[in-house]
Amino acid sequence: MEAEQTPQLPGAQQTHFAATFGTPDASPMPSVTPHAGISDLALASSIDPDGSPGSTLQLVSASSNQTVYAVARIANIQPGQVVSAVWRDEDNNPISWVDQTPPPSAGSQWVSFAFQFGGAQRGVYSIAIVIGSDLLESVSFEIR
Repeated sequence: MEAEQTPQLPGAQQTHFAATFGTPDASPMPSVTPHAGISDLALASSIDPDGSPGSTLQLVSASSNQTVYAVARIANIQPGQVVSAVWRDEDNNPISWVDQTPPPSAGSQWVSFAFQFGGAQRGVYSIAIVIGSDLLESVSFEIR
């Protein structure tokens, strides 16, 4: 009578390999919400019909009562997201905060924020575009 051989190693290997390299849980991966991003940010004295900046500015006259627009091309705006523009003076103090809730879009869209600089002091000012606590982009400009 011949002895019957009982394989021990293949069973142990199968358990180890299954635990290490086995099929992952079949539940789907969570979806990732793309973050909004800016591809362009400009200061302008006007806005074109398509929402893009008209005449761009590098400096603003202190003696004028000019309306200035911060115009940003933003992609991946989610439903209900609030986009804010924070205008700051030379000492980095906020002088205006403007909120908008643009329509959601996976593509890019122009979003503009107006500010009237009547009687502003000369100096270097800035505009920052934020969503929540995330700074998307900022730009500095001069008032002379």
